[in-house]
Amino acid sequence: MTRLKLIIISMAIAGVVACNSQNKQIKNGDNSPEEKKVEAVAIAADPQILAGQWERTDGGYRLVLEEIKPDSHLKASYFNPGSIHVHQANWRPENEKLLVFVELRDINYPGSTYTLTYDKDRDMLTGIYYQAAMNQSYEIEFARIK
Repeated sequence: MTRLKLIIISMAIAGVVACNSQNKQIKNGDNSPEEKKVEAVAIAADPQILAGQWERTDGGYRLVLEEIKPDSHLKASYFNPGSIHVHQANWRPENEKLLVFVELRDINYPGSTYTLTYDKDRDMLTGIYYQAAMNQSYEIEFARIK
């Protein structure tokens, strides 16, 4: 066989192998990152369970979560006892749990954050409050206000 024929046959075989491996990936469910995120949400609890009014168990701090969106956005309001500006808030699934992140930016709240996990067995939000003005972190819990 001539060198040109060998090159053409090699390219044809490589093309067939590439097509077959691509078909196997599709059949095995090798999904895009967006599809994997949707699957992860399906495994975790329904994020709508986060909606409601929550109060810290160690004081009168209140967190209101509403407008829970599938794209991880949510509307959060925070009170101590007056309204504190919420700079950003979102949720995400992780290891079959729902996580909530809230960043506060206001007087005496220069980037303070809550990093919370929803505890479905106790219907509570638990996690860490980072008090930016003092550069200190505290373990905290929020109980749902019924």
